[in-house]
Amino acid sequence: MRSIINFVVLLAGATFLFVGCEKVAELPSYKLGHPVTLTPSATSVSPGAADSAKTVLTLNWTFPQYATDSANMKYIVEIDSTGRNFSKEITSTQTKKLNKTFTGRDLNTLLLNYGYSVGKPVKLDMRVTSSYANNNEKYISNVVQVTVTPYSDPSKLTTENTAVTGTSGTSSDHSNTFSWSSAFPGYTGTVTYVVEYDSAGKNFVSPQTIAGYGGASVYSASLNQGDMNTTALTSGIAVGTTGTVEYRVKATTASGSAAYAIQYREPSSESLARWSLRQAARQSRSTSSWRTSRSARRSRRFWRRASDRESGWRVRDAATTLHTTATRSSR
Repeated sequence: MRSIINFVVLLAGATFLFVGCEKVAELPSYKLGHPVTLTPSATSVSPGAADSAKTVLTLNWTFPQYATDSANMKYIVEIDSTGRNFSKEITSTQTKKLNKTFTGRDLNTLLLNYGYSVGKPVKLDMRVTSSYANNNEKYISNVVQVTVTPYSDPSKLTTENTAVTGTSGTSSDHSNTFSWSSAFPGYTGTVTYVVEYDSAGKNFVSPQTIAGYGGASVYSASLNQGDMNTTALTSGIAVGTTGTVEYRVKATTASGSAAYAIQYREPSSESLARWSLRQAARQSRSTSSWRTSRSARRSRRFWRRASDRESGWRVRDAATTLHTTATRSSR
């Protein structure tokens, strides 16, 4: 019996010894990744309003050689002003691609939100931090420097009417509404708007501001006949005559950068002459305070000679134009 027990113990010990000495297969070995090398498509960029939706800068970087599918990799693009060591960086996370593109407005908004002024070049530091999707094994790329000049990104101004007129007796009646879109889209600070005007053809050398209209985040101004008449008189249009005044909207950021509304339409001279003549004649019949102006009489002669073709439209820059007949103001 004892010999049987000893045999069992010996067999169990031999089995344990055999199993315990069995060699375990080596664990798989994965190579470490590498920092990417960053390259900009340009080292100096000066976009304009026409480049707002266009790609003006591309950052490209090399493959980091992580031991995983590219879908499991992450890249963080970091941007800050030169000399701040990325202490106030703006970041953008990219996956599945080795580049980042910027439109003119992307860069413009970035600089304006930093508080920089339009027209002044700014040096930016850029780099890329790569890692696995779970943030393991982070590597920081080389730093590249790109100089960017912010630009004026104005509103678009529209006008309810292209010709107005009024009387002292109806000076409080509605005359015209100016409307405009937001300037500097993407800017997170406060933008203040004012409506400016000047005599046609003077290119706003000495613009006047329409008091009481505009303000912070205000996008329209509804003027009465008295308001419009004041702009006409101030612009040098004599009482009872018809002249032309140009209007624009000035937008100013919290840091003092300014932009002036652009791209408006005005009728051709033919359609405007006809409109002015009809309005002057209509008002002459309805009230004694109206009289046909010298410009309207010239318009009548022009109208007779004008052809019957449809009037075209042309685009103007920096202002919208109204023809108005000045009256004696009761204000």
